[in-house]
Amino acid sequence: MSTATIKLRDAQDADYPLFARLFPELTTGDPVPSAERWRERVAPDSLIAEVDGAVAGYIFYEVLDGAGYIRHIVVDAPARGRGLGRHMVQAVGERMRERGCRTWRLNVRPENTPAIELYRSVGLEVVHASVAFRFPWALVDRLPPPRRSLDAVPVGDDEATAIEAHFGLPSGQLRQLGAAAGVYVRRLADPSRPELDPSLGVAAFDTGFPGCFPFRLGDARDLRSMLAGLRPLATSPEMGVVAEGHEELAQVLIAAGATIKFRFVHMTGELAGAASEP
Repeated sequence: MSTATIKLRDAQDADYPLFARLFPELTTGDPVPSAERWRERVAPDSLIAEVDGAVAGYIFYEVLDGAGYIRHIVVDAPARGRGLGRHMVQAVGERMRERGCRTWRLNVRPENTPAIELYRSVGLEVVHASVAFRFPWALVDRLPPPRRSLDAVPVGDDEATAIEAHFGLPSGQLRQLGAAAGVYVRRLADPSRPELDPSLGVAAFDTGFPGCFPFRLGDARDLRSMLAGLRPLATSPEMGVVAEGHEELAQVLIAAGATIKFRFVHMTGELAGAASEP
């Protein structure tokens, strides 16, 4: 890329056709998000890459409380292998630092060796493996009976911090997700014990997707309780969840007949040059 002119600019509503064309390159199997979703949820935190005046990719990231999250990064096929991905990652890292982030994270396919090498070169390391699933709601009826009576209840603002800390989620993630239209953040609760137990489980159910991310359970045997509590909120016959670093949960879903969409690894690390906490 040394002889090319690279420009990164803020995404605009009018970039939706580009996004719609490149989104399938993520190979998640998900349908292309709508123009409305692009405008409201993706474009405000995305950069468009141009090389010699031609659009060549995009990167979508989020900034939470002290943590940055690269959600998508796609380089158009003709521009690959020329260092554009590194340029976008470094530019976003700088923006994250400017916005007070001390750490950053992302997900990547385990077979994508060049990408993993790039991310390691900027300080990220693999912390766990995860599996993304898709299944019809009827699968809930095939799950093992719950081991105890638990309800899925809304997460209060005063509860989110403790839940995030327990499951290692970025601070502020649950509140940010809960503020989005069509997203319901629920935690598992024991009706016989009114006090918060952050270890039971939490899910952010995006009905427009449809699916949950994050989806965390302390015990895989509580899966049926969580899904049964989310089911009345559903607007689609199908559902998706990600078993993040939880092999037992993954095996329960596989045994019930859930379809594996893809596997990925989660990487995280310190942002070089970021200001440390006082």
